[in-house]
Amino acid sequence: MEVFDLLTAKDVDYISRYINAYGDYGGYNLGGHVDTQHLLRFWNGAKSGFLASLFGNQLILERRIDIMTPESIILGNIEHSIYPESNGLEFISNYYKMVNEFDYVLYEKMTALVSMDCLAQNVYDGESFELPIEGKRPLQINKGCKVAKILGKIAEEFHLAGYEEFRQKHSMALNQKKFKGTLCLSIHPLDFMTMSDNDSNWDSCMSWRKPGEFREGTVEMMNSPYVIVAYLKHDKDMDLFYNEDAFWNNKRWRELFVISPDVITGIKGYPYKDNILEKEVFKWLMELVKENCPWCHYDPPRLFTPGDMFDYYGDKVNVVFSFNIMYDDFYCDHTGYFSPKILDKRDEHWNTYRIPLSGANVCMCCGKEWDDTSDWDSQSLLCPDCSGDVKCNVCGSFLSENDAITMSDGTYLCKCCAEEYTQRCDYCDELDYNDNTNAIYLEHEEDILMDEVFHLCDDCMCKREHISAYYGTLEVRKHPRHEWFGTIDVINSENLTLNGFNAFGYYARTVEEARKLI
Repeated sequence: MEVFDLLTAKDVDYISRYINAYGDYGGYNLGGHVDTQHLLRFWNGAKSGFLASLFGNQLILERRIDIMTPESIILGNIEHSIYPESNGLEFISNYYKMVNEFDYVLYEKMTALVSMDCLAQNVYDGESFELPIEGKRPLQINKGCKVAKILGKIAEEFHLAGYEEFRQKHSMALNQKKFKGTLCLSIHPLDFMTMSDNDSNWDSCMSWRKPGEFREGTVEMMNSPYVIVAYLKHDKDMDLFYNEDAFWNNKRWRELFVISPDVITGIKGYPYKDNILEKEVFKWLMELVKENCPWCHYDPPRLFTPGDMFDYYGDKVNVVFSFNIMYDDFYCDHTGYFSPKILDKRDEHWNTYRIPLSGANVCMCCGKEWDDTSDWDSQSLLCPDCSGDVKCNVCGSFLSENDAITMSDGTYLCKCCAEEYTQRCDYCDELDYNDNTNAIYLEHEEDILMDEVFHLCDDCMCKREHISAYYGTLEVRKHPRHEWFGTIDVINSENLTLNGFNAFGYYARTVEEARKLI
């Protein structure tokens, strides 16, 4: 069965409208695209095999969970109660005003004490240190101490107002011991498109709405045969278009997971890493494998770092995940389930087992697959033909052709790079790259005029009659700041050429003009 046939008419309508609403560069209304089934042909091909079997020919799986409160929920409670405004609670604001006066080393340790992770665990996990107190013995802050308790002592010693309000809100944020909610596993296109869009007050570089700088990666992950989305669903659905006529699963937390017949692992959770929810997903995936794909066998889980060699039952292997436009979110110490078959499939010379995760890169307007992504803006969901964007030849940024500077060789520059890396020839008035222009700084030995500069492009430098007509005879000497340019010399129409004397960096003034200054 093909997974496209599992989409309802409402699903297809929502997908089409979401592309139209947020698919254009900058998140503006796209206004139209090719047939939705054509746009999703690579998704259909990628997900209709192993993953469709794993999911029992369903697009979204849901289960209720009753577990110890996930870390992401506690961190969310901390963020919304302790840091509700830009400066946080009164105590937090006063605390930062105090530590801003400390030296760098002490500042780093004091800010670590009130980090989100330490507040969520209520345990300081950094290095032990002493906090100086004027006229008293220093306060000892030990690794493993209770954060709320030590902050109370700091508030007392340094007379920081607002601690009691902080203590109460911090206690309430940690008070929830158990959590009940709905966990989802999905290969649905709209869950990839909305992987970082929600009404739960967080986003990432994958956001379509924002738009995120790597949001084209959502399309590659949607079209990958090995990637699924796991997420914790909010009780209140997400308003897709802010007009209360279309709603979708609202993600409180989500993480992309890789699952193939050879590997199962997670990538990175958002808005926070959550080991508790990650373990629930792994447990669920292993149940699905046993039930729907019993031919797959995985060894017990182990920690590994993608790209680093590790010991695998007495043998060496390096597991590498490759991406195209998608942002590589792997970091250290991932939990991985591996099939013994990776040893047979690895590169024998480098002991590397490589798995490409990026699916087809498809324009969300014309539906064209774009193999060469060097000219594709990672923030754009549209190919260069549909977006009308061009690439700056210097910094590599993408911009509208109307906003770009077109150079004589057909390349484009953004305005910032054009200002820094180009110069207009004073003779022919053509704009050219600095490397193709020659600057002559004018000077008299008693009157240095740094703001007097003439520029000639290479073409005009080669035309001696232009030089003679424009400059006459130039008296040139080296400036003290530029001793490496050599001895005093004279530039005239005979030697001021690309093939002869190099005029760049010299300070010169026409003899006639120099005499006027004396």
